Amino acid sequence: MHEVSALERQNLTETIDEIIDECIRSVEELSRHYSIVALILTGSFARDEGSILLDDSGVAHVLGDIEFFLVLNHRVYPNIAFNTMLNNAAAAVEERLKHKQIICKIEFSPVVRQYFRRIKPNIFNYELQRHGKVVLGMPAILAEIPPFSPESIPAVDGFYLLCNRIVEQLIVVKSLSQPFSDIRYQILKLYLDMAGSCLVVSGRYAPTYAERVGLCAEVMASENIIIAADRRQSFLEILKAATEYKLNPNTTECPLMSGPYSPKMFWKQFKEAAAFCKEIWLWEIQYLFGASDKNDSWTVSANHRFPVRFVVREWLKFLLMAHRAGQEYSVWRAIRMIAKGTPRTMIYAAAANLYFSLAEGQKVDLGAIEQLLPIPCRLDSEEQALDAVIAAWNNFVRSA
Repeated sequence: MHEVSALERQNLTETIDEIIDECIRSVEELSRHYSIVALILTGSFARDEGSILLDDSGVAHVLGDIEFFLVLNHRVYPNIAFNTMLNNAAAAVEERLKHKQIICKIEFSPVVRQYFRRIKPNIFNYELQRHGKVVLGMPAILAEIPPFSPESIPAVDGFYLLCNRIVEQLIVVKSLSQPFSDIRYQILKLYLDMAGSCLVVSGRYAPTYAERVGLCAEVMASENIIIAADRRQSFLEILKAATEYKLNPNTTECPLMSGPYSPKMFWKQFKEAAAFCKEIWLWEIQYLFGASDKNDSWTVSANHRFPVRFVVREWLKFLLMAHRAGQEYSVWRAIRMIAKGTPRTMIYAAAANLYFSLAEGQKVDLGAIEQLLPIPCRLDSEEQALDAVIAAWNNFVRSA
């Protein structure tokens, strides 16, 4: 890395504009077949916190995904043909950008216009309301989101954030046989969202990475989240370095990203991050759900903290999604599991069980993961467990 010149800063700005222009071009082609209301930039790039790393040859590498909402007038999904068209459109954008020396991953997520009027308070929706950028179409569409304050965000949403990052760590493990360029960046993202997660759970939400470092130090000390003071200080130092790198990857040295990639170094960082993650995860399930021992931790027996109507609705939605997708499911299994948690918390518990076992070098309890996953399965290996947990998350959490 090197000091970024004024010309390179201008090039970075132009790179972002080039990416958005290519996405607009692709969506305008789609609009010939579908009634598209708007294209909205979301995520860190909408908050002006996206990361683009310039290599020595001048190629711009976007760290993480660039995420858009594609807003439609009418529901046309779940629709295999439409989803395939969206994936192909994103791939075409990526290919065109590659020829312009821009390497990035594009994600188009379809929603209908009514989505914004029905939005409920959570982390993503607050950031969408505050930072989302309409780059094509109806400029005032985000004004249709009912106003809410950060205090309205449920504490459990912070737990969900951490659990989603845990699943993404499993996806990284799954991809180790074919490493991609930003594989260590996924660990860096975990540190950033470990901080964001415990802030939300403790009621001290901050929408930007820059705001979180100081707040996290206060909350971790007052709540005794990482018990040992030296480990807490170590976590905060890594968090500070990760935040500085996230905001300025071309001018900041970060231990997580320094030097050439090697599997040995990756596993060292993976295990260190998982140890911090487990301390935060255990504090959160105690704080939110009252789980006090290992068995409670894995099952996340939390339904007494959720309204019964909500729990029943979540299981009915799960069964409907499984039926529509043609996946094997069991109504009796769902009835037996309904007292343990929602489908989402059960999938998260399975993911945490698998993640911490892998990070600690312990034998994975395949039977426990089979019992936690809401979809019936028979697991004979760690590889199958990874596949089953990731598939359950993709099918019933990420796409919900």
